[in-house]
Amino acid sequence: FGLEAATWEEVLLARAAGCPPERIVFDSPVKRPHELEDCAANSPGMLVNANSLEELDRLKPFAGRLRLGLRINPMVEVDAPSVYQVSGDESKFGTPIADRAAILEAVLAHPIEALHVHSGSSMNDTHGAVRALTRLRDLAVEANERLAAAGSGRRITTLDIGGGLKPEHL
Repeated sequence: FGLEAATWEEVLLARAAGCPPERIVFDSPVKRPHELEDCAANSPGMLVNANSLEELDRLKPFAGRLRLGLRINPMVEVDAPSVYQVSGDESKFGTPIADRAAILEAVLAHPIEALHVHSGSSMNDTHGAVRALTRLRDLAVEANERLAAAGSGRRITTLDIGGGLKPEHL
């Protein structure tokens, strides 16, 4: 098991709890330069998820010290309260899966090894989340096929899944 950190303070708490760096996922949509420098220096092997294609350029200098992922908006509606809906057409989180060609180009151009999805929180059922995960899996398979065709030994090896059901449904 590991720990997900949506804020810098949570990264610090994960370290203080003794979580190994390779088991920490930092996926804040707003990562400041000094936070990335600190992660690279003090938590080598940490997975850092870019929230957009544009953020990948900011993360590229840290490749090799940090593992890079990309948050994908699967563009599905889930059965969650509107405040926790983060995977629909209007979401500001993640790169829309409709931008598939640009995502696949980014996987070839950047050392991405993980794809992240967070469909929503406090969901009442899993149908929307399953659709989101299926789309993410299919994207990873296609990305790996393209990497292989390009002669790269790198692959998407991690599907990082966020969100979840209401506690009473667990």
